[in-house]
This record gives sequence, structure tokens and C-alpha cells, in this order.
Amino acid sequence: MAHIDFPRRYFDNWNVSDTIMDEILNAMIKKDIILEVNTSSIMNASDEPLPRYSIIDRYVQLGGRRVVLGSDAHISVKLGNAFSSVVRKLPNTCVIGYFKNRVFYEL
Repeated sequence: MAHIDFPRRYFDNWNVSDTIMDEILNAMIKKDIILEVNTSSIMNASDEPLPRYSIIDRYVQLGGRRVVLGSDAHISVKLGNAFSSVVRKLPNTCVIGYFKNRVFYEL
């Protein structure tokens, strides 16, 4: 699931209730939908990825583990932007990986 809180990029006070976010995250976990942590917002003066760390933490609290990283790098110099700083802030139980032929591979 990519850009789960994407509107935050454009609206200062965008928020979804905890109840609704929990429903979304629980549905993702139940259906084995993996969370994408995207660093494109960091390129735009934010100090948090999409989704923000509190949503990532909640995903893990609810039982989610697997994540993929994205940077929306439309040019090569932005490829992997801020990955190392974001990875250091992810919960220790996160399993980072990638997809190949629709199969998740752990890094």
C-alpha cells in the first residue's frame, strides 16, 4: 500500500481518525498487503516519510512487519533518497524487502 497518508503532503492539518487508520492497517495485514515507506516527502522539506512514523509504528503494533521502500525517483540522482536515515528510524521488527515477479524478497 503506497502513499497511505499522501494528502498530508499538500494539506498541513490532514488527519484520519485512529479508528479508520486501524481499520485500514488491519485490512492490509489480514490481506497480506505490504506497506510502502516512501521518502519523496523528505525531498520536499518534510522530516518524515509517507506514511509518517506514527502510522508505521501502529502498523507494527497491529502485527504488520513487511515493508518496501520507495523514493519516487523520477531522476537517477534521487534514487534511494533518505533511505538510510529512514531505515534507522523504522521499528526493529520491520522486515524490509522488494518484489520480483510479485514475490516479496527480504533484504
